[in-house]
Amino acid sequence: MLLVAFLLEVTFGAAFLVAPAVTMAPVGVTLVGMAADAFRLFGTALLGFALLLWCAHRTTNHEVKGVAIRTLAAYYSLSALVLLWLQLAGRFNVLGWGMVATHVGFALWFLSALKAKPSSRP
Repeated sequence: MLLVAFLLEVTFGAAFLVAPAVTMAPVGVTLVGMAADAFRLFGTALLGFALLLWCAHRTTNHEVKGVAIRTLAAYYSLSALVLLWLQLAGRFNVLGWGMVATHVGFALWFLSALKAKPSSRP
């Protein structure tokens, strides 16, 4: 779970950092003005999450892994709600549902990991 999320976040973090307009174009978003710069900043945040995911994936410390899982459960849950709101508001084309589904899936995945015993967390 942590490795899959790491791969997703590092991919999109780098894409937003390097080419934000190209990254958002498939979902029907055109970036104007400072929007590209804001998405570049967002890319750095995703790369930070990727680092957290990598460290959590590699650690054997259950407390550290638990903190990372709680943090990521909150992030994916909140981002899923925001993406759903944006999708329903018509901000994205039909491909935006893929972003919604991905974040809902990760939110459910990380929330379910919170219920697992610390020794059996991914």
